[in-house]
Amino acid sequence: MFLTRNTLLAKCSDQSFLVMASQFSIAILTCSLLAIIAGGLELFSKTERSLNLQKLENCRGTHYPMQWNDAKVTWDKASKQKVLGLTLVVKEEISTGFWMTFSFLKCDTSGNPDSCEYMLKDQRIENICKYLPMKDQSWSDFLNCFDKPFLCPMKPDTYKCQNLSVNAKSLKRLPIKDAVWKLHIGGHDKGKQISCADIEINVVTPLGQSG
Repeated sequence: MFLTRNTLLAKCSDQSFLVMASQFSIAILTCSLLAIIAGGLELFSKTERSLNLQKLENCRGTHYPMQWNDAKVTWDKASKQKVLGLTLVVKEEISTGFWMTFSFLKCDTSGNPDSCEYMLKDQRIENICKYLPMKDQSWSDFLNCFDKPFLCPMKPDTYKCQNLSVNAKSLKRLPIKDAVWKLHIGGHDKGKQISCADIEINVVTPLGQSG
């Protein structure tokens, strides 16, 4: 059963929901978001849906010292599934005080900005660094795919994630209905903004099926 908008907003004050929501912020993509990329996955029922990543990029016109580049989904013949590749470029050291903000919008399936409403706005998540080393979390596979340790303080370098497989099960916890979902995510450290990313996901139920 889907969460209603009021239920979702009420849960925003619950710490457990914020921990789940912070998965979007901790590393831009979590295993849940990665599952969305694959498309045609099951959510909450036996109804098969089309879920497509339309955008994953740095905010237009920004040149922050933490940049997410070269996001690409490819087909892995060996595992017979889609996999993600992604590069994180860090140009200055990120301290243990790193924190993030995110806004979460729901738009109609056309994606028209006039149809969008905020589900969460400028939600601040503190203590991001304490989540990174946690074991067996939904974001663990994502962080572990990088070729260098994803821990604070994070040294200036290029961090590459390749061939990250998709885990559809993690989607079942997310309150997603047919819509274009837009996430605007910012990273902050030492009193200034250091990153900005926009993500858009289109969720559609095929005609003749009920969600």
